[in-house]
Amino acid sequence: MRIGMDFGTTNSGIAVYDGKRMNVLKLDPETITSNVMRSVIYLTKDHEVHIGQQAIRLYNEQNINRERRFVNKVVGRVSMVFAEIGEIATDVHITVDELEPGRLLRSLKSAPSPPPTPAP
Repeated sequence: MRIGMDFGTTNSGIAVYDGKRMNVLKLDPETITSNVMRSVIYLTKDHEVHIGQQAIRLYNEQNINRERRFVNKVVGRVSMVFAEIGEIATDVHITVDELEPGRLLRSLKSAPSPPPTPAP
């Protein structure tokens, strides 16, 4: 038996080959083509994990028209040393929505493009 999985940036699928037949597994009952699942994960603050179309639906249900409260949080400290000045240190702050019910993760394999190569 062989199992093949395509974890794609947008969609994912799994198939099993038993030596005679290829069977594509049904992954997402909420889609028209249940053998293809959106590569999406929704993690709630209650540590629940939802995937595929269910993750998108739940994220929308929990986030459309909800109250938001943004706060600044310190997440670290950066220090730099300069020859003439010495060390300069500063806290690193981010703004977060403390009422956010969860995080939606999509395009998990995408990464920022590398910087362009300077022209000669």
